[in-house]
Amino acid sequence: MSAPLSVRIENSVYFGIGTAALLLNVVLILCVLRKPAFRARKDLQLAGCFCVIDALYGLSFVVVATYRYGVLHSKQGNQLMSRYDCNSQISLAIALMVEQMPPCIIALSTIDRAVAIFRPFFYYTMSAKWTYAPIVGSILYGIGAYVLGRLLTLQEVNLEVSAMCYTYDSVRFEVAKSLHYVRIAFIAISILLYIPIFLKLYKQAKANTSTSNSSFKLLRRTSITVAVATCTDLLLLLIPDLVLATDFLGSTKYAVLLFVLMFSKSFVNAIACAVRNPEILRETIADIKSALGLGAQSVSSVHALTTF
Repeated sequence: MSAPLSVRIENSVYFGIGTAALLLNVVLILCVLRKPAFRARKDLQLAGCFCVIDALYGLSFVVVATYRYGVLHSKQGNQLMSRYDCNSQISLAIALMVEQMPPCIIALSTIDRAVAIFRPFFYYTMSAKWTYAPIVGSILYGIGAYVLGRLLTLQEVNLEVSAMCYTYDSVRFEVAKSLHYVRIAFIAISILLYIPIFLKLYKQAKANTSTSNSSFKLLRRTSITVAVATCTDLLLLLIPDLVLATDFLGSTKYAVLLFVLMFSKSFVNAIACAVRNPEILRETIADIKSALGLGAQSVSSVHALTTF
């Protein structure tokens, strides 16, 4: 029996938006990496880290959609599997890991901003490698969450979930709920931390008589970069997550729409990065034109400000 049209449309939507988000974020990552002046800027380093996580998020939608295409093609969509077997699928393993990463990187990046603003001299003495601590920590957390879920699902061998292997069916119910609440907690922590961060930035702006102070400008710019990502996650991750967790007004019936809304933050973050840093695309387009012989190569006016 063929799968319902709604299931096929849902799968096509996942594949399409996943591919688009993956490509968009990979392009931005390459644009940042290609110039030393861009790579040296703290705000672009953090923005690049967000793009990596969002690219992985897009990849997870692509591999899950590909797996489900196979299930639909083999006409096994109505069959049952065990949670253990679903958890063993590579596509679902990737999805389970990546699903935990966006809120984690937001929380860790917010902590990074808090240290930079409230302990600037200590932050200045830290190695530049600490810039990448949020993304490394997020990836390790995602892997750890999957391993924990895997270990707690070893005994779940009864045939009781759909062969489509939805992520919330791929681990024990208690584990899925716990990870759900941890994601909510990460974003809530970020929001609470940003209240004193913005107050401190406001006081510094009022007290700073030299508006050309490059260190303060970059400190503010980097903090705003993280704040934009935090606000995006508040609107597109935290609120839908809360709605799903509480089944507000029977929202689980519209879970697909909420998942698409949550996924849209991958586009919003990438677009926000491009809009706030137009020099990235401008320089890249100029170099492409130069390589094609369509114009002279531009002289970069980007300064490598790395203090904060």
